[in-house]
Amino acid sequence: MQRSPEQALRALTAKLDHWRVRAAELAGDEAKVRQHMDPHVLRVLGDKRLLVLQEMIDDIGHPDTDLASDLAVGFQIVGDLPPSGAFPVRADEDHIIGYDQYWLDDRAPALRAALREKLRTSALEPEILEEVRAATLKEIEKGWVTGPLTEKQVAACVGQEWVPVRRFGIRQSDKVRPIDDFARSLTNSVVTIRDMVVPTGLDTAVALARAWVKAAADGITDGAWPAGAPALGGKTFDLEAAYRQCPVHPEHCKYAVFAFEAPVADEEPYLYVAYALPFGATASVPQFNRAARAIQRILQVSFRVPCFHYFDDYPVVGPQPIWAALQYIVIGVADLLGWTWKQATVDMTFAESFKILGCTLDLAGVQRHEIVVKNPEKRIVELRRAIDDALEAGVLTPSSAASLAGRLFFAGCQC
Repeated sequence: MQRSPEQALRALTAKLDHWRVRAAELAGDEAKVRQHMDPHVLRVLGDKRLLVLQEMIDDIGHPDTDLASDLAVGFQIVGDLPPSGAFPVRADEDHIIGYDQYWLDDRAPALRAALREKLRTSALEPEILEEVRAATLKEIEKGWVTGPLTEKQVAACVGQEWVPVRRFGIRQSDKVRPIDDFARSLTNSVVTIRDMVVPTGLDTAVALARAWVKAAADGITDGAWPAGAPALGGKTFDLEAAYRQCPVHPEHCKYAVFAFEAPVADEEPYLYVAYALPFGATASVPQFNRAARAIQRILQVSFRVPCFHYFDDYPVVGPQPIWAALQYIVIGVADLLGWTWKQATVDMTFAESFKILGCTLDLAGVQRHEIVVKNPEKRIVELRRAIDDALEAGVLTPSSAASLAGRLFFAGCQC
């Protein structure tokens, strides 16, 4: 950082303004591209500017040159997914090799019958079922899903060889996350993946903090920071409903049919067709991360934002004098490209101590060469309560023991 915060902000604003002008110039061409898109793909994409994305990818030399065109037609969720260029390629012996998708098509009638029987003989807890239903209704409102449908209506939408999956819910803290069971439907068995998605994590955030401290110590920031050592901190931006911002290829929507129990006994299960990448599909992971990685590289290379991404989370670390510039650029780039951050993370301020990937990163002691990674106080309180409850009850069920062991293991890894 050889410039003052004010100079840095002016330079970054000028670059963002350049791309905004370019977006205006491409508006007519963008409209022509959108005219040829499948309506459901278009609805999921929203206001995304794919031609701008393509030019920004080309500008920085990002190797995933097919990303924008793949978004325009929707992502495959079965079949052979070729290397994207965004990630290392798995060694031949480590490729995830799936069956031919026509193998699954032949089994579609049997899988539909098996799911009907499964839904008839098992049921979600009423409270979880209601939250799964409410979450699905929100997806319908946003255009990510259509339903409820009969089997004949599903066939009319996606063809006769549709393969359904069961939707269930997992309680996570104070909410229920809907999960679509693509493993049981065998859909995850007909995808071949060569990309090796290597997520970054807390170690990268610590490395960024150390790099800033070293820059200050080496005098790289002379004249750029005010007299005295400024605060070092950060925040985490989180993409809104991340997978749901990416469309499924229309020919693959027949593999994205899901069902759950009707709220009234003896009613037929509710069937839905998903048009956005579903949680639970193996292919959703590399496909979404292609988009996430491109956004990261644009922020890093074009705008020099000290950030990284862990799936849909984007931690940013920097000194206090440029916090406003970082906020402006991260929000501006996403808005330019048509991606949406969760409003709560936009509203959150930069701070010396901030939440990151389920932990707290405390940089208040960097002047003393201290960088602290710790568990959030809420997690500590919840773990103590769970342990106290088990001791008081004098018994721990296998499922409760497994859950507590997993939570303790994760918490211990942060110490």
